[in-house]
Amino acid sequence: MCCSRALTTARTLSFAGDTGPTGTTGTPGNTGPTGNDGGTGPQGATGASGGPAGPQGPAGTAGQNGDQGPAGPTGNTGLTGPSGAPGTNTINGTTTIATGVILSEHLAKPLVGLVGEEAVWGASSSSNTTGVLGSDFDSSGVSGLASTTGFNGVFGRAAVAGAVALRAIHSLGGGTIGGGVALAVSGDSNFNSGDVNVVGDVDIDGTLNVTGTKNFVHPHPTDPSLEVVFVALEGPEANTIFRGTANLVNGEARIVPDESWRLTTAETGITAFVTPRGPAAVWVESESLDLIVIRGTADVPINYFVIGLRAGFEYREVIQLNTHIVPTYRGEPYASDQPVSYQQLLIENGTLNSDLTLNEATAARLGWELQDRSAEMLTPLGAGVGDSDAQPSRYGSQRDPGGGR
Repeated sequence: MCCSRALTTARTLSFAGDTGPTGTTGTPGNTGPTGNDGGTGPQGATGASGGPAGPQGPAGTAGQNGDQGPAGPTGNTGLTGPSGAPGTNTINGTTTIATGVILSEHLAKPLVGLVGEEAVWGASSSSNTTGVLGSDFDSSGVSGLASTTGFNGVFGRAAVAGAVALRAIHSLGGGTIGGGVALAVSGDSNFNSGDVNVVGDVDIDGTLNVTGTKNFVHPHPTDPSLEVVFVALEGPEANTIFRGTANLVNGEARIVPDESWRLTTAETGITAFVTPRGPAAVWVESESLDLIVIRGTADVPINYFVIGLRAGFEYREVIQLNTHIVPTYRGEPYASDQPVSYQQLLIENGTLNSDLTLNEATAARLGWELQDRSAEMLTPLGAGVGDSDAQPSRYGSQRDPGGGR
């Protein structure tokens, strides 16, 4: 026991010696298995750009169009663009230069509009221009047909002062050709009446010829359901008139005509009438454009009435070649709205048959050019003279024998 403890104590107290030299490296052992990947390191700085881009290659073949999508909602109407230059045979054309729509009967296809739309529309927005211009060689340059109540065959509207809604001009000297009349505007109605209603003034640069009367219409002062219709005086002369009252002083009255009468009246053809308004004999001593002298046997008031001839129209042929009372269509009544006595006169002079249709033998003898109604314009034939149920003609519906409306 004692010895064992002593050995142990000796080992504890011993000192290690100096490290010896390193021995030769041994042969490397085999490589161990690969370890797990480490975490991603931070991104490095962007490198410099490469060289310039190369040329663009050719476009590839276009692919097929896809199906059309549904139409979107209608957008707001845009501002009106400037008007284009006028063109020939233009439909729905506007112009600020010359003519918006030019129509010719030689168009290959007629221009037709349905109810609610315009067949032809022309607008002009400057002076001396035309919205719609029609020209013809054998037939009609512009023709309008209204077959529905409330619609217009041809419609014109003038919206500013100096504008013209509808202008028609014939270019024949004297207005006649081949014994007929060159008509700037010719109207024909097959329904109800052939009246033309104008709201506003009518200016005629020429002569007004009517087969009826020339009236003025005045409101009835107490009954709004009635009107008063006066007829213009008619005669073989173009007269100018004035009238008034005066007083004889020392047996004489000297009347100076108004300047307007003197400016429009010829020097010849003056006639004065005088009526005393008291017991006296009176007479016209002299009459001229400048002075009317009246004398009498007593100083009394007088009424005077003076008639002259319009200057430039002193001489007129009253009986002329007939160019106005010429029926146009075969087999339909003519003048059925005129008084019975007027109808009878046309029958007796050979213009009409007893049923008011055209006497075609007379038409052939006088060279009148006749027409047949197209199917859409035909109307039933009317009855004979005096029949109040006579159907409409180019003059309109039957009126009473007295010529009233």
